Amino acid sequence: EYKIQRPKMPDDLISQIPIIKEVTQAFNLSIFEFGGFEADDIIATLCQQAIKNDLDVVIISDDKDMYQLANEKVKFLSSKEDRILTYQDIKEKLGFEPRKIVDFISLAGDQTDNIPGVFGVGEVTAEKLIQEFGSLEEILKDIDKVKPDKTREKIMRSKDNAILSKELAILEANVPFNLNLEQLKVDLPDRQRLLELFQSLEFKKFAQELIEDEPISEEKSDYREIEKLSDAKDFIELVKEKNKFSFLLDMKEDEEKKELKGLFISTGEGKDVYI
Repeated sequence: EYKIQRPKMPDDLISQIPIIKEVTQAFNLSIFEFGGFEADDIIATLCQQAIKNDLDVVIISDDKDMYQLANEKVKFLSSKEDRILTYQDIKEKLGFEPRKIVDFISLAGDQTDNIPGVFGVGEVTAEKLIQEFGSLEEILKDIDKVKPDKTREKIMRSKDNAILSKELAILEANVPFNLNLEQLKVDLPDRQRLLELFQSLEFKKFAQELIEDEPISEEKSDYREIEKLSDAKDFIELVKEKNKFSFLLDMKEDEEKKELKGLFISTGEGKDVYI
């Protein structure tokens, strides 16, 4: 009933969902969805099933409500901080056990997910209360011990909202589908399909990067070593004819020095040599 009251997804975002799925599929990445459940619930379910399969998990998210999934097997990649957050990192970041984030949200709320919390109680106060009492249930049980009086009164006035907020913050980790590990295998992107999508969407920079990064296949390449002076002269004439070439140094490196082992030279048309 509460979810029904939330603002609906904007129309301009709805129209982009099929496109997002097309691009994701062109990258050969799996998509998991299940009617009636939110993405966070599906992530929680995948996470739990992965742990049962003795897999280490990295969740790419900066949403603090996801931290309830953190443990020794589950880490987070933060795009904001550009680093991997371990269970201990998250505990230090929050100031309490990650699983207690649902109790924190029950007090402070979460505007992003439209979770109300307790009106007038901010993140600083919520953190102190969780550190002191441990959970929303303990706070309500020992409400007479909550100080100052104004904070106690705010919690009493918003008691029902606080209980609802915690319920909303708890992720559903039992979405009814089974994790198929075969679906998680990494495969190469469909470059042609991606190029078509990027061009149709006018993602000019992405399309250009895709073209520039086009790998030269083994079939196109004709590598040979230059062992005689005559071979070198023939290749020099080819470079003059094509009026272009690229090169790559083959270096041997150790702690004390760098040493040139050889040199790859290419005209870009499959006529490549190694000196």
